[in-house]
Amino acid sequence: MEQRRFLLFLVLSAGILMVWNAFMVPKIAPPANPPARQQAADDKSDDQNDTPVDKQEENVGGETADTDPPADGADSGKADEKNVDVALEEKGEFAPEQRKTVVLGSDDPASGYFFAVELTSQGAAVENLRLNDPRYRDLEDRRKPLQLLTTVPYEKTALRTFDLQCESFDKALQKFDTDLVQMDWQLESTSNDPDLPAVVNKAVFAARHPNNKLILRKTYTVEKVALAGRTAEVAQDNDTSGFLVKVDVSIENLGDEAREVVYTLQGPVGLPLENADNTRKYRDIRAGIIDEGSIEAKTLAAKAVADDAADGQVEEWLRPFRYVGVDVQYFAALLEPLNDPMKDPLTNRYFEKVTPQLIRRASTVEQSDLSILLTSDKLTIKPAETHTHHLQLYAGPKREQLLIPIGAADILDFGMFGFVSKIMVGLLNWLHHYIYVPYGIAIIFLTVMVRGMMYPLSIKQAANAQRMKELQPKLAEIKRKHGSDREKATRAQMELFAEHNYNPLSGCLPIFVQLPIFIGLYAALNSSVDLRMASFLWVDNLAAPDAMFPLPFKIPFVGWSEFNLLPIITIILFIFQQKMFMPPPTDKDQELQFKMMNYMMIFMGFLFYRVPAGLCVYFIASSLWGMGERKLLDRRKLTMKPSTPSPNAKKKGGGFWSKILSAADAAAQQQSTKPKAD
Repeated sequence: MEQRRFLLFLVLSAGILMVWNAFMVPKIAPPANPPARQQAADDKSDDQNDTPVDKQEENVGGETADTDPPADGADSGKADEKNVDVALEEKGEFAPEQRKTVVLGSDDPASGYFFAVELTSQGAAVENLRLNDPRYRDLEDRRKPLQLLTTVPYEKTALRTFDLQCESFDKALQKFDTDLVQMDWQLESTSNDPDLPAVVNKAVFAARHPNNKLILRKTYTVEKVALAGRTAEVAQDNDTSGFLVKVDVSIENLGDEAREVVYTLQGPVGLPLENADNTRKYRDIRAGIIDEGSIEAKTLAAKAVADDAADGQVEEWLRPFRYVGVDVQYFAALLEPLNDPMKDPLTNRYFEKVTPQLIRRASTVEQSDLSILLTSDKLTIKPAETHTHHLQLYAGPKREQLLIPIGAADILDFGMFGFVSKIMVGLLNWLHHYIYVPYGIAIIFLTVMVRGMMYPLSIKQAANAQRMKELQPKLAEIKRKHGSDREKATRAQMELFAEHNYNPLSGCLPIFVQLPIFIGLYAALNSSVDLRMASFLWVDNLAAPDAMFPLPFKIPFVGWSEFNLLPIITIILFIFQQKMFMPPPTDKDQELQFKMMNYMMIFMGFLFYRVPAGLCVYFIASSLWGMGERKLLDRRKLTMKPSTPSPNAKKKGGGFWSKILSAADAAAQQQSTKPKAD
């Protein structure tokens, strides 16, 4: 009896336990991990409910997933594993890289490298590029090298040279809250200079698509220039290759189907705007557009870009180009494709369009910051195929011998008297490099050469001034004789000038001759990088005002709060020279004219107050030369006796004023012979 009760207890206990496990346990404690089949189905269901951006990304390049059911029950396990792999592929994988930096080139000019390029794995872009030539230092802090390219803030992020955007990549990376600009690329490899093991001259960065179907690579290379017994300064003045950063952008297709890819490349950013308050040259976008086998130089100023951006009408350049980039007063950063589009501009090209970019609008619109965006042509990349675009960036000074090899010599703008500027720059460089004189002394030597060649004109000017003094009593007599009859007085004065063979305009001839030299030197100071930071006496930059010390106020009509001594000396010498050259006034009219000339000198003082110090050095030397020359000629008593008309004077046509009188007589006679109207 006891055994039956025990068996009944076991059966009832087992039944209660089975019912508990079957119905109650799943409700109280559900299983932590669903079966593999259920997990794959859940993942598939989640993927089907993705946003449109995700669906578009999954179909990049035509890639599709095989979701057919297994043929029989024997392959159900393999089918489950396949579905899991498909789900992972559609979701994509992303492993963030560690932030790294690498420096190409060297800060030592004796190494044969002309600059140091700091690259960052963030966006695989240029963090900064600094020149190592001691002549190219920062104007604000001469202890620092000049950083020609830097990272600049832009909206909520920052811009770097050679940032790259690619829609097929960036849409997939949105799932991981990043993109090709913000993420850190993998630093695949670096190469060192065999002669200088501490110097890196090549770096390769890579970014993989989350589904591992595409790989983007950027390869940066800089070249060392063999000095071959030359100084680093001579090499940097003549070898373009040392200022080039070669950049290869390659896209590799690891998938089974062709992919279509378009990318946008950020142009050079961060070019410094130096001496902004006094220069007339700001940032400009420069391009050499290919047009029927020739290169058309195109310039887009910052104000035009800012105005277009304000109007929402951004200009786009659709024609192929030889070079494109940004330049400032003395330096340029120009991007050049190495596919030689001159041969076939329509098909052999990398970029579909170039878009000017306004980075920052300044309070003075002309000083706004600029860059460019380059949009590639649509690339169709077949499986196991790699497309590579070979580019090079010129980042260096604007020297003609450096710009000619890349076809960009047209960005040098010397103005309307460009040939004069080039001659003057050549003479200054010759005096500096071969006579070994500072540029300030070279400007004085140049002044002596110019005034020496003008010595015959100076003799004639001095002789005319002396003759004018002799004619002053006769001119005063003419005015007393004719009184208020200006027509007769003018005619008598012209007859007097013709009788004594005097031309008052000849005194202005030296001024007109020096005008091209003045404009040419001004353009040279604003364009020649050799005169940047050239020192003389207390001046540390001949291409800018001398700025001896700051003032506690701004000068009216000038807006400048620095004390410049050289313009003041220049104007004082102008006034002394004017009093020395001009004869004393003989009446109230001439006295009024002299006062007006003095007021004009004061006005010129305001105009000259912010001109480059080198130009003031030229005018000071020229004025001192002119005053010394006049004193010398006065001691020689250069007087000319009144000329007596020869019998053949009328046949030859006479002098300048004789021709004026003849023309006036002919006009008067013609007017008198016309029939009078009723």
